[in-house]
Amino acid sequence: AVVSTQSTGSQNKSRVGVIVLGDIGRSPRMKEHCLSLAKEGFYVYYIAEKGSAIHPDLLANKNIFIQLLKPYSFSLPRIINLIVKPLYQSVVLFLLCCKHFWACSTILMQNPPTIPVMAIVWIVSRLYNAKMVIDWHNYGYTILQLGLSPNCLLCAVSFFI
Repeated sequence: AVVSTQSTGSQNKSRVGVIVLGDIGRSPRMKEHCLSLAKEGFYVYYIAEKGSAIHPDLLANKNIFIQLLKPYSFSLPRIINLIVKPLYQSVVLFLLCCKHFWACSTILMQNPPTIPVMAIVWIVSRLYNAKMVIDWHNYGYTILQLGLSPNCLLCAVSFFI
């Protein structure tokens, strides 16, 4: 669901894509990034998961366009979800990034989660010749290790990334 549908008007302003694979209402750092970029005159295309209430400042800003993701909610056995969830998220994120970030000069992503966001943003930034910027406040593999065995294959892949 597109929350903000204002026309972009002038084509002179630079565009920045912002993506967080998490609840939009629980991402204060990304909210602040969006508001700061918009204040500096950038058009901001913000992709985040639907969840808690969106901050009113984001909704009121005519330079911020929000695309909400429906959170992954399939009820599958855990081992299958470890495979299906990142594949599903990869396809959805790739399509949304291609739709909304095609004219962005920069794409800012939040990490974690690393999988699948980092790979998707890297591919899209290469496709559209955009700069990739990471708000890196934790290592993705350390979060995975909390719920999985530290020696599992997924943690090893995440560590490598």
